[in-house]
Amino acid sequence: AGRDSHDIKIKTGVMTRVKKELVMYQKEVTSEGAKLQAMHDAGRDSHDIKIKTGVMTRVKKELVMYQKEVTSEGAKLQAMHDAGRDSHDIKQQDQVLGESTMMIGDCKTRMENAFNDLLAAVDEHGADAAESAELAAAKAILDEVEPMLEL
Repeated sequence: AGRDSHDIKIKTGVMTRVKKELVMYQKEVTSEGAKLQAMHDAGRDSHDIKIKTGVMTRVKKELVMYQKEVTSEGAKLQAMHDAGRDSHDIKQQDQVLGESTMMIGDCKTRMENAFNDLLAAVDEHGADAAESAELAAAKAILDEVEPMLEL
């Protein structure tokens, strides 16, 4: 009977130690899982900022391109008037100029929307993506575009 009692104490001690180790490992797994989730969320935040920065950059390039196009098409139209070209040709050139001018308004609207979206993403996720290349690029394009919106 003494031997059985001793075996029970040993088994109980082993079970207690195993239970403590299990709890410790569960806490560690939970902690590591939380760290991984935080890293994943930060990556997603950074990715969101990167995408919105790309949209802002693309819309800015489109606006600049349409502004140049309006200038060149306006010069062509003026040259056609000065040269006394056919009224049909002048009308066609005027339509081209009108379409380009219309696209500037569209680009400005899209730029305002992209600016607001990027600004909101930086405000929302900026702390999580602090000192990242994506955040630096986002802030740079916001600073570059803001004066263009005030025109």
